[in-house]
Amino acid sequence: MQLFYCPDISRGVQMLPEDEALHCIKVLRKTEGQEIDITDGTGGYSGALRAARPKNLYVTVLSSRQTHMPDYNIHIALSPTKSPERMEWFVEKVVEIGIDSISFFQSEHSERSHLNLDRLRKKAVSAMKQSERAFFFLASMK
Repeated sequence: MQLFYCPDISRGVQMLPEDEALHCIKVLRKTEGQEIDITDGTGGYSGALRAARPKNLYVTVLSSRQTHMPDYNIHIALSPTKSPERMEWFVEKVVEIGIDSISFFQSEHSERSHLNLDRLRKKAVSAMKQSERAFFFLASMK
């Protein structure tokens, strides 16, 4: 199963982001009328492709998939490490094993004061799609 990420699908926006559209059309060779699974990080949806172009892929939302959030929430808070690669690896792995949310904070002994949250969010989305999860939240740095 391929899972595509569209952050605004629950608000009625029916166009996939350009990188997701390119992957769907060019790599997977999906065509108009085919059904795909979509998530926005808060739930799952089923949709049919329409106007399939590599940069502008429109989707008609057919249904909302019943994805049950567990009764518990696992949250991790950590201070950034010196190596950005370690932070990316950490985010990827904890999302894959089922952590629900991550927060970053500055402490007295923090080794970094700045994180590229956009890159970490992309890693988290990639891991969420790979593990076929419909829920995830990456908090900002405090």
